[in-house]
Amino acid sequence: MTRSCIVCGTLTKKTCTGCANTAYCSRKCQTGDWLSHIVDCESPGRELTTADHLAASIFKHDTHYMKGDTAKDYGYFRILSAQEGTILDSIWVEVIFAGGVKPPTLHKWRIEGRLHQEVVALYRTTANLSPVNLAWLLDHPAIFDPDPNTSHITDAAQDMKLVVWRFIGGPPTDTLDDLDRKADDWPLYKQCCFHFYVMVMAYGGPLAALPVPWVVFGYCVFNSPVDMPLRQLYRDLIDKCTFEEFCEAYRTSRLVQLMDSKGFRSRRIQMPEHFETVLSQSPNYVSTVWYLRTYLIDQSDELPDPMILLPYGFANCRDRAEFARLIHFYAKVLRDWAIPPLALHDAAVHDGIYEYVSRLPIFESTTPERRFLKRVLKTQNWWLFGGSSSTATQWIELSAFVYLMILYHARNRT
Repeated sequence: MTRSCIVCGTLTKKTCTGCANTAYCSRKCQTGDWLSHIVDCESPGRELTTADHLAASIFKHDTHYMKGDTAKDYGYFRILSAQEGTILDSIWVEVIFAGGVKPPTLHKWRIEGRLHQEVVALYRTTANLSPVNLAWLLDHPAIFDPDPNTSHITDAAQDMKLVVWRFIGGPPTDTLDDLDRKADDWPLYKQCCFHFYVMVMAYGGPLAALPVPWVVFGYCVFNSPVDMPLRQLYRDLIDKCTFEEFCEAYRTSRLVQLMDSKGFRSRRIQMPEHFETVLSQSPNYVSTVWYLRTYLIDQSDELPDPMILLPYGFANCRDRAEFARLIHFYAKVLRDWAIPPLALHDAAVHDGIYEYVSRLPIFESTTPERRFLKRVLKTQNWWLFGGSSSTATQWIELSAFVYLMILYHARNRT
């Protein structure tokens, strides 16, 4: 099949030698695009690391690849503002392109605990690198803390719980144990709002690694977990409304109306498409596609809950390799092809994902890939009771939300 080379546009029958899915007219074009394609290739030839995802993000100017582990390993979980995020972006651009540091080298520096030291040394010995970035590096060594866990985030949230408790009118003499004991009697929606307040006040909002708050409060409509105006909007909103107002608006799917009533309509309408739709469905009926999209943003080694991914064919995957293959497919559909998430959701409701995407003008695939997609994307065998696939999908969505809420709160108490 003749396709256009994704680098230069030349018509060719040649493809990536690893996965045969991406068209390249020559070794030169494939080599030039390898920094980007390696994270999508089904046979990259070596184990991928978070450094590869960082480089792909920088190469494509696409923060989709800046997922949870990558953001954690390369400083993005420790920045405190959008301005610092911009500085960190420019540092990695200079390190990888002007400095010529390859992803395997970055990975080695990080696992050996030398990342900050080596990056500073690179800035001091390489001409034409920004002195402003060097000064920032010297002032922020903790950004490159080699400790790979995120316990600092959990600690910050725990410390913030009492601050939030007093902020919403709790007795100033209460201890953390007093707070937990009283909150145990709250309905689930109120507990969810309280933990959301903690996340907003502790570190600017939820992380994509926590899919329930990330989805039900509308963060899922953004393409990146970094630098979004919604963080400041929620921070300003909780300053202007009472906790009871916020909880009631969340429970009744009226957070949009609450924002507007507090004077934030002009900022709210600047949010991405579907923001209002998600909040009008939240918390009980948010489409499962937003959980799928969240997982694509924040992939980790942990598999997402199967109840969320059931309508999208993952239960038909025979092994981890097929699971990864299907993830790559959805990454193309939702990110590269920019297919509207709700259109994909509607296709899933009618058990017609393959039929939908295969009719798209942008759809190009090899024969083995078509066979694979036809097999895994047929999900009708999973409807375990009578009725339409639409009914079953709605049941799965509601069950998935309840399950995830229980799981989220169970984890929060540990």
